[in-house]
Amino acid sequence: MKIDHINIVTNKIDEHVAFFVNLFQYKVTLDTTLRSHWIDDAMNKSGVSARCIFLESDKPDNCRIELLEFMNRDVPIVTDSCVPAIDALGIRHFAIEVDDIEKTVAAAFRIGYSLYSAKIVAVPADVIPHGKKLVYLNGPENIIIEICQYGHLVK
Repeated sequence: MKIDHINIVTNKIDEHVAFFVNLFQYKVTLDTTLRSHWIDDAMNKSGVSARCIFLESDKPDNCRIELLEFMNRDVPIVTDSCVPAIDALGIRHFAIEVDDIEKTVAAAFRIGYSLYSAKIVAVPADVIPHGKKLVYLNGPENIIIEICQYGHLVK
């Protein structure tokens, strides 16, 4: 069993695509408009229309990222994202493993993203036996993304 995909609803789909493609080398494997009875049934709402983009990595067993931008909404669109409190209930972030965390963070800064964390931290070996470095990044529309690199022992 594995997690198949993560779905992100956005108002800025092209910004999300650029972020994941440029920073993490994901590839667009599908770019389509969802508009049919099956999506209406799945959402339990008629007349759904959404742009859908699948992003996938070349790495084996990597989780697909699915982006959705609804074209017709009958509810107000939130224009300013709000980062929830650190202890808010619900999904807080997802993580992407990289080979070089410092290089990835530098690339994120170059394309205009900032850290949610104060700095890159090393997780002690008593928590992650083989070691791990991580940092939280403010992604598009303030989604929180953990960038992590394994194999860094800290005692």
